[in-house]
Amino acid sequence: MATTLTRALARTTARSVGGIRAMSSTAPALAASSSYESPFKGESASTKVPDFSKYMSKGSPSTNALFSYFMVGTLGAISAAGAKSTVQGRFCTCFLFWRGR
Repeated sequence: MATTLTRALARTTARSVGGIRAMSSTAPALAASSSYESPFKGESASTKVPDFSKYMSKGSPSTNALFSYFMVGTLGAISAAGAKSTVQGRFCTCFLFWRGR
């Protein structure tokens, strides 16, 4: 009962004082001399998509696919080795060699 009374008293006090809080619910004001400029400033259409053509690969589609398959296969092999060592309770052989076994 004491905790209920304490909470009710705290709520009433917070309302009468103006709602003092431990953390502010308002966003901090940004400095007037911000160095960021939006690329969409002044645009009337809100659905304009930026041009990402400079990030496109200049290689052939088959080279891109080969690289993607290589990365997926490598990640799969590393994950399988990690899972196996976790189940067997061992680290890699280089770690065992380093410990002097």
